[in-house]
Amino acid sequence: MNRAKVIFSKILTGAIFAIGAFLILFLLVFFVREGTKMATYHNRGSIESAITTSADSIYTLGRIETKDFPSQPIPAQGDTVFSINDSLASAELITRYFSSPLDTGFVVPVGYLNNGDSLVTQLVATRPRTIDYVQLTVLQILRTLLAFSFLAVGFWAFLKRSFSAGVRALTLFCYGMATFFTFGVSALPGSYAFFDIPYFEVIRQIFFILAVMFGAFWLNLQLLFPTAKKFIQKHTLLTYSLIYGPYIALLLVEYFDIPVPNQTAFIIISLQIAIGFTILAITHYRTKDSLQRRQTGLVLWGSGVGLVALFLLLIFAVFFGEVLYGFKWTVLLITLVLLPLILSPITFAYAFGRYRLLEIEGKLKRGTRYVAITVLMLALLVGSVYGLGELLIREFGIIDRTPTFVVALALALGFSPAWRRVQSGLERRIYPERHHLRRVISEFLREIISIPDRTAFWERIREQLHKSFGIEVVHPVLKRDDGGYYSFNGSDVELTPFLDGQEITEKLKTACCPLLIDEALSSGRVVMTTESVKWFENRKVSLLLPLVMQSQLVGFVCLGTKIEQEDYSAEDLEILNSLASQVALASENIRLLEDNIDKKRMEEELKFAQRIQRGFLPREIPETRGLSIAAESQFCLEVAGDYYDVISLPDAKTVMAVGDVSGKGAGAALLMANLQASLRTAVGVTTELSDIVARINDLIYQNTPQEQYITFFVGIYDPDYSILRYVNAGHNPPILVHADGTDEELSEGGLIIGAIPGVPYQQGETRMAAGDTLLIYTDGISEAIDTDEEEFGEDRIRQLLQKCHDLSPAEIIECLKNDALAFAGNKPWEDDMTLLVAKVK
Repeated sequence: MNRAKVIFSKILTGAIFAIGAFLILFLLVFFVREGTKMATYHNRGSIESAITTSADSIYTLGRIETKDFPSQPIPAQGDTVFSINDSLASAELITRYFSSPLDTGFVVPVGYLNNGDSLVTQLVATRPRTIDYVQLTVLQILRTLLAFSFLAVGFWAFLKRSFSAGVRALTLFCYGMATFFTFGVSALPGSYAFFDIPYFEVIRQIFFILAVMFGAFWLNLQLLFPTAKKFIQKHTLLTYSLIYGPYIALLLVEYFDIPVPNQTAFIIISLQIAIGFTILAITHYRTKDSLQRRQTGLVLWGSGVGLVALFLLLIFAVFFGEVLYGFKWTVLLITLVLLPLILSPITFAYAFGRYRLLEIEGKLKRGTRYVAITVLMLALLVGSVYGLGELLIREFGIIDRTPTFVVALALALGFSPAWRRVQSGLERRIYPERHHLRRVISEFLREIISIPDRTAFWERIREQLHKSFGIEVVHPVLKRDDGGYYSFNGSDVELTPFLDGQEITEKLKTACCPLLIDEALSSGRVVMTTESVKWFENRKVSLLLPLVMQSQLVGFVCLGTKIEQEDYSAEDLEILNSLASQVALASENIRLLEDNIDKKRMEEELKFAQRIQRGFLPREIPETRGLSIAAESQFCLEVAGDYYDVISLPDAKTVMAVGDVSGKGAGAALLMANLQASLRTAVGVTTELSDIVARINDLIYQNTPQEQYITFFVGIYDPDYSILRYVNAGHNPPILVHADGTDEELSEGGLIIGAIPGVPYQQGETRMAAGDTLLIYTDGISEAIDTDEEEFGEDRIRQLLQKCHDLSPAEIIECLKNDALAFAGNKPWEDDMTLLVAKVK
């Protein structure tokens, strides 16, 4: 018996390999042939209207394309066709004239019955419309990608682990899906091809069986994934009989020509897909193994959306085929339904590879959400523009498209900001806990950056990770200065088995996300020494959070499981990953402080730096023609990164600038000093703001770490022309309140300074009349938070400015500051705040 199983297994393995190798060669030729069809379709003429055949051999018009009819009469969908090209209608004539390429301009007379009347019309072959050709091209590309993606994943998995029953089931499922997209989804008839494939019909019939059985392969796969279920282990023969027996019965029924309902095969496929998904979901929610839960979760998310959409389309095609056949946008609908299936082979590849599962799941969720929001908003945009055009034509008789174009342009310009607001709003409403957690972590990062003591620093991190994520074990492993060793908490007392150059440390250095220990070990993607594995096991470590600074690994944080052995989620990893770079920076700063500078001396130097920094800010606002200006900065630390400047130029123009350097402390202050010096030097040479900001950007980029950047606003007021020219480099848009009470935001400019070299900046321009008030501020005031975690917000700032813009600049600053402080209440101020108010005299 065992010998028979071994022989059968070898035969099955050989057959799977042979099928895969043949499919690869065949699909290469097949899709080249499909490409020739598209070339013929593009260059020749065709008739897009279609004729369907009923069970009693009656020919009816299933789809009407008005472009095929140059003149009246035009038949209606469902009219009976009795003649084609002056001959009695037949299947052969339908194929020749309605399913084959024709010369452009070729005329086909068609006789039909409409409400009992016998009529004759003429159809003319035309070249396809651009939109029709693009739709078909996209569908062809998509089905090619899907076929080869499934085939590649199945064949790759089989070559990796051909001995595994689960992998063989995956391979057969992938073969079935590849053949389904090859033979089950057709864009154009074979008559459009440049060449024929020998024995094509025989090959098609054989592999179409494979395509129809994808439901059986799916069910078989779920009984073996991620491990074999008890039922299939105990009742192997019975299980396979139940899975594949119905298809054997259908083949016998077909062979002996026994009549059965047309939907029988579809019902079998549907049941098997539904049962397969049920087994997968039960496995996901019942398994206690974290790795298996991640595997099944990834497949559920990545394959579920696509297969359910395909399943619904098949239901509609089987029961409402005539409606689908006559639908104008059928090709587009099929393309949209098939598009999510591109995720299925990717998720299976990672699920069977057992590596980076949560990272991929997180990317799929974010990508799906972003695509869904983008598609919905684009549909709303297109629908709004189309509706406006129709309204202007029908209600007002305006044929000119200029108003519609103007509205479309305005909507397009507002698309990106609207998209960000919708995304942020949905994030807050659908995932309020996640949004709150991000805010808590953001506040925590601001707090730890100023902790100078290593023990207090890591103790605070332990407390926060336990509070926010329920993580019970937190072990920092930091790199020492001598010989590339890593020690526990960076101390000299407890060395670890980790060294520079080991595969685990090299992997962490290049990793873009946290590393789960069980995935690293089970996938074999990371080779660890026995001592390393034991070290992790003894300390119950399940996740490694790499600490990387300037492409160098300074250490990693070993995290244990969550409370009650709960597994990490994709969102947990995303938030932890965003935390890592700031923890690395703070940890490295502490190390430098401990190694090089006495703590007391550093405090004294910070106080001295504060005095120096305040010296960089204008002690007095210079006299400015046409403007009354006041400014104030309030720092939350001894040394801050906020900056403002007012410079009076020889030609009576006035330069006003406000900047916000990322981070806090001495580093931010030094960068602020660099910015101030650069600006004052530049305005002495030129007043072309776009050039000035571009040069400052390149200078800051060359001389600062990648983690630091500056948001910056600079404007030059010309009193002779009452014009403010400005550049906004990623800063909070200043608010300009006009004397009549209207306001505007000054947002023209470009990206933040110091992030990317060679960035161009656009100079904005606005007119400032007598009584106009300009407020330039940093996010310290707009992001001030009260005890209920609500932000002060830009809307509240605008309302206050509208209310008190008749006051003097100094009084306006006092009004804004007092209101913000009252709003925050007992909540400690967590960011620097700078306000500059300029009023036209």
